[in-house]
Amino acid sequence: MLRESDIQNSRAIPFSWPNLTMSLTNILFAPSRTLWAMTEILLLMTFFLAFSWCSPYLNWAEIDSNIVLLTVSFGVIFVVLSVGLGQYERARRSSVTKIFFNSFFATAIAITFSLSITYFTAYGTFGRLNLLWGSAGASIGIIAFRLSIAFMFRRFPYRFTTLGTSELIGNITDFLKKPSTKEAKYVKYIESPGSSEEEDVLRFLDQEKIHDVIIAESTLRIALNHRLLLKILEKRIRILHEEHFYSEFFECSPINRLDASKFLNRDLKVRSILYESVKRLFDIGASTMALMALSPFLLLIAAAIRVDTRGKALFHQPRQGRFQQPFMMYKFRTMHEDQSCPAASGGFTQKLDARITRIGRFLRPLHIDELPQLWNILKGDMSIVGPRPEALVFAQRMSREIDLYDFRYSVRPGLTGHAQLMVGYMLDNVDDTRKKLAYDLYYIANKSLLLDIRIILRTAFIVAKKTYESLSVGRRGC
Repeated sequence: MLRESDIQNSRAIPFSWPNLTMSLTNILFAPSRTLWAMTEILLLMTFFLAFSWCSPYLNWAEIDSNIVLLTVSFGVIFVVLSVGLGQYERARRSSVTKIFFNSFFATAIAITFSLSITYFTAYGTFGRLNLLWGSAGASIGIIAFRLSIAFMFRRFPYRFTTLGTSELIGNITDFLKKPSTKEAKYVKYIESPGSSEEEDVLRFLDQEKIHDVIIAESTLRIALNHRLLLKILEKRIRILHEEHFYSEFFECSPINRLDASKFLNRDLKVRSILYESVKRLFDIGASTMALMALSPFLLLIAAAIRVDTRGKALFHQPRQGRFQQPFMMYKFRTMHEDQSCPAASGGFTQKLDARITRIGRFLRPLHIDELPQLWNILKGDMSIVGPRPEALVFAQRMSREIDLYDFRYSVRPGLTGHAQLMVGYMLDNVDDTRKKLAYDLYYIANKSLLLDIRIILRTAFIVAKKTYESLSVGRRGC
């Protein structure tokens, strides 16, 4: 009997030049963004240097090491902005509109930062015109690279088939059939042939140019043709278990198929002391600097709340923390005092809720009311990134009604998180909580510093966009 671990280990297939297109397509489809970010940093630096050296304004006699600082800073700033803009998300990697908009926006901001660096370090030797020349060349080069990749991805879409059927596989194929699914442009499900004969299957894989074969759990439990699987591997085609493929495709855990033993065996890993230490140090440093920088703004908000309605400016409520240890969480009060206490019976907040104050209608959409949680982060009750902290009564009820719910408390709750980023703030009921839990468990199984950085950057840009839209609506209203 072929074990699931054997199937997942089949991903480690040596690179083969004849399968270059297939390998690139697999890389494009993968949820990992690190490879693309590093590749684009190197390309940006190369384009920046090449165009700078071709600049007619460059004084070769006075050039020094500052050009290296400018080159690296431009590339890093550009890629950081691209991460925040979501350029490396799968649904945007082949979007021509997103490629142009995100590239031009990232270039404009990167130039602004680089001009500041130039003014203080290399103003006399490098100059603004040389910087603009190099930045323009880097922008043109990266747009050409992204368009080439998008064309290749559309020309050679990711193609997969299955051995067996299941509810998980059905969820994926149904998702790809929806008219609104952007991924359908470059992800193709090819239904497997009716014949199970070895020659017919292998011929089908060659004709349809299949990248991956997904095996359903039900197929694993019966006798498999091991010879056929070896022939598939020989063709440099990956073989994936359906649950692993589902997690990779949707970036969430298939909680309807998981049980405690399976999650403990495969996904609940104790991370290194280095990761935990670096993350905690980052939480302390970021929360301290944010509290110091925002203190005048926080005092102004507190004063506005006190003037707008009677009552305290801060709202506090016990929440479920790491390892189910309760802690007191702080927020700015956005409801009338008699409705915002922990014992209020009005239920969870709804859109256009009459209990929300005038100041609260401005604070809540932009999540400014959550800024006092920086104090919770500094104390160690929370982290910047993690599952959303829930009220004690609600958390205890969900623990009784949803399997695996308690595992979300194996990490500190966060100011932002993977679930909030992927599905937003959904309703606090069993069905929506189960959906959010799928993303929380995926984060717990895959948490890393790079994933945390991506979540922080994406959240920052989403909040900035909401702020801009809110201000634009306010100006139109005037």
